[in-house]
Amino acid sequence: MLKISLAITLIGVMLLFVISENVEIPTRTDIKSEDVGGIIQIRGRVTKVKDSEKVAYIDIIYPQTTQVLLFKDSNISISENMEVLIVGEVKENLDLIAHKIEIYQNK
Repeated sequence: MLKISLAITLIGVMLLFVISENVEIPTRTDIKSEDVGGIIQIRGRVTKVKDSEKVAYIDIIYPQTTQVLLFKDSNISISENMEVLIVGEVKENLDLIAHKIEIYQNK
């Protein structure tokens, strides 16, 4: 019985891994109040950066302007006019806490 339970558990974990690799977060063009607490992805241009040692506040425009809070755990350099893709959690004020940032290009 223990072997069957272990086998089923391993199969379930492998299935979750395969499914999670194939899930994509769609890129959004706007942030709505029903997005609060959820994870979204936006792509836009950096218009302003306030940088400190461990935190960066980034304003991006992606039709509308929004502020993104980035907790820096590595040496990342973001400057104005960069095009970025941000995956993050929507907060009550419709700002984002970034989980992942990809830099596309310098203009």
